[in-house]
Amino acid sequence: MLENAYKKPYIAVDTHVHRILNLWGFIHTKRAEETDKIVEKLLNDKEKIGLNRVLVSFGQIICKPLRPECEICPVKELVECNG
Repeated sequence: MLENAYKKPYIAVDTHVHRILNLWGFIHTKRAEETDKIVEKLLNDKEKIGLNRVLVSFGQIICKPLRPECEICPVKELVECNG
């Protein structure tokens, strides 16, 4: 990962990052590769730092693909979840 190994501001877009950003309506893409290109342009370097780690953890614990725990979601008031 570029961010960890080389301290480069880069978001590794995996399934969690792709899914959550689409669920929240920040982007509208079909594939992680598309998400990667859009996120790279939308966010500045400071905003990219640590975002992958946060969204992956969030996707594993709260916003799970099969059984999301929307009732305990700390951002449900801030975003319109399309899930």
